[in-house]
Amino acid sequence: MEKQIIRLTGREELKEKDKNEIKTLAFSTDIKYLAAFCKPDKAIVWEWYDKPKIMAESKIGRDIERISINPKEKHLVCTTGANHIGLWTIRDGILKPEELAHIDEKQNFKDHCWLDDDKLVVSSELGFIYIIDKLAKRVM
Repeated sequence: MEKQIIRLTGREELKEKDKNEIKTLAFSTDIKYLAAFCKPDKAIVWEWYDKPKIMAESKIGRDIERISINPKEKHLVCTTGANHIGLWTIRDGILKPEELAHIDEKQNFKDHCWLDDDKLVVSSELGFIYIIDKLAKRVM
């Protein structure tokens, strides 16, 4: 199987074993970590600043529109997409799902951002904005 090279800068490279299309990616605020969602359903987090290495990877099981790393807690990753808002913790080289507030409506969640380390703002294709408190596991 041919290896795919992802060039990030003139001196750094990350090698991805599978031929997956990268749909979305995001850096941590300190630029030490890079999270990516690769089609068809894999999320990968690299520690890439000094010497690139995979920190965690997992099959997500659905198509994702956006991925991000919590600005204060680098071990937390959020994903959004069709009928999906997910919060993941990096543990033992795997992205493990965390319990999050449930939103009943089935819709395409297009984007999200962190307000601080425990609140997310999520937007939907239908024009709804949700503020989710991850600690209280509720929608505000």
